[in-house]
Amino acid sequence: MRVGKPLILAVDDVEENLNTISEILRRNDFDVMVAPSGKVALKLLERRKPDLILLDIMMPEMDGYTVAGIIQRRQEWQDIPIIFLSALADVDAKVKGFEVGGVDYITKPFMEKEVVARINTHLELSWLRKSLEHTINQLREANQAKDEFLRVISHDLRSPLSSLANLGDLLQRDDIASDPESVKEFGKVLSEVAQQLLAMVNDLLDVAKIESGKFTLNLSEVNVIDIAQRSAELLQMNASAKKVHLGTDFSNSYVPAVIDAAKIAQVINNLLSNAIKFTHPGGTVTLRIKDCGDTVQLQVSDTGIGIPEEMLPHLFEKFGPHQRPGTEGEKGTGLGMPIIKGFVELHGGTIDVQSTEGEGTTFTITLPKRLPTDVGKSEQSYECTDGSDSDSQ
Repeated sequence: MRVGKPLILAVDDVEENLNTISEILRRNDFDVMVAPSGKVALKLLERRKPDLILLDIMMPEMDGYTVAGIIQRRQEWQDIPIIFLSALADVDAKVKGFEVGGVDYITKPFMEKEVVARINTHLELSWLRKSLEHTINQLREANQAKDEFLRVISHDLRSPLSSLANLGDLLQRDDIASDPESVKEFGKVLSEVAQQLLAMVNDLLDVAKIESGKFTLNLSEVNVIDIAQRSAELLQMNASAKKVHLGTDFSNSYVPAVIDAAKIAQVINNLLSNAIKFTHPGGTVTLRIKDCGDTVQLQVSDTGIGIPEEMLPHLFEKFGPHQRPGTEGEKGTGLGMPIIKGFVELHGGTIDVQSTEGEGTTFTITLPKRLPTDVGKSEQSYECTDGSDSDSQ
């Protein structure tokens, strides 16, 4: 849909004709640029691109056909509709106009209703063409994303499914089936692989629901500190196994907010898991919670390997180029970041990432304590202004 008044460039070497056409255009709610020659018209095009050009044919130095030919050779101008203006009425003149890129032809003297009708028709056709091209590009990108999605999913599913098949074959062997310890060990591995597959399926379902707009939040007033503490305790074993120090820093013991507790817990768990994943043994991961009055700030920082600057713009893409193993080869589903972003935005919140390669990363999430009534309609902007900025581990 067009925004604002359409801009028309009128080109004619006769001042009286320019005045007449300008009056007609302004009277019918168009913005107007005028040029007394083809050379001036081309200079104006360098400064500002119009929605349509009214171009006289018979002009000295450079006629309309020549001007149209130059416009058509410039890629950024090729989509501008050109309507020729001329006293010439013979068929050959009209055909030549269409051959050099014209979309229509108006014969002088001008009839206001005809001029306006033809302009509106070609503006609408131009807008529809651009809209169709945009839609086609979106569909092409969506198809490419689907192909990439299927490629990655097929690759990521193949390994655990192969493991399950191999484990099933091994458990059918008499020497293993008769050994309780072997059965127990293989059963443990089988369970871990199944959990890996289940996590991937759950992530896929979450992303699909978020993108379809059908995700419903289960809101209730809870203490964010309780959620954060449980998440930290849950990930403490992972951190200890990797010899990474996981610490907490809470500004208060009670920070109430109306949120979907399970989804925010998933956000914190994902952030902590990633921080541990990308931190070398001996490093530190810290979960901070700040009460900022009308908002609550969740922050996860680490002293890990950091994120390369070129990867940051792609961080929240599904299976984006940012995907890489952890410091000890740990792998993920490739969907954690888009899920985090989706859940945060469903709450009307924001997420910020600051990272220095080789030094560490800090994710800062700011959530309103109560869901805004206009969530999803515009970007929210929050700032934690309570002044609490502790660095304790």
